[in-house]
Amino acid sequence: MQSSKPEASYLRVILVCGAITTLAACASTGQHLASVGDRVSNTSSTTQLASNPSQTAKAGNPTEQFTAIIGSKADGWLPKVLAGKGLKAGLTPSQTAQIIPGADKVSEFGYSKVVVNNIPGLKQYEFYYDKASGSLKLTSVRLMFDPTLNEAYNDLVQVAAAKYGQPKPEEVQKQIISWVGPEFVTAQLTKQVTDFGGYELNVYFEAQ
Repeated sequence: MQSSKPEASYLRVILVCGAITTLAACASTGQHLASVGDRVSNTSSTTQLASNPSQTAKAGNPTEQFTAIIGSKADGWLPKVLAGKGLKAGLTPSQTAQIIPGADKVSEFGYSKVVVNNIPGLKQYEFYYDKASGSLKLTSVRLMFDPTLNEAYNDLVQVAAAKYGQPKPEEVQKQIISWVGPEFVTAQLTKQVTDFGGYELNVYFEAQ
């Protein structure tokens, strides 16, 4: 019986040491997993921000972008980006292209598209021609805004209203706003029918 006591004590020491070793290993593993979890969480956050291209566009001031494009009453009837360039009703496609290169590439539907790369917030122009006189004559231009600015619709309305006049509240709500200018030419602000499309400002040229 006396010989069994040292063996029992020795066994208890082994068990205690084993338990301590196991706890230390678990703690180390837990710290490692927590560290991995933190890295995964941080990576997910960075990926989400990087995968949202509109964050860069929204970093600018939408009101300033719209103002630079549309301008004010002082710039005249045409949007500021086109004012003072000589664009007017009745120009032929070739004459229009001398002012805006590419405006003479008219489709079978009577309009041309010109992609804009150097004006923040503006995606492209569309120049519309009338064929009633037997030859194509310029009648209007459509400005296509960048869809990443869709959430700034109220800013767009305010800038356009400062130039063309206060719209009716129901038109603002329906997102179909019309203005009548000199010589009864018109301007209209609308939203493209597709969910991923942006807003459009269609402006008729004054007769010269």
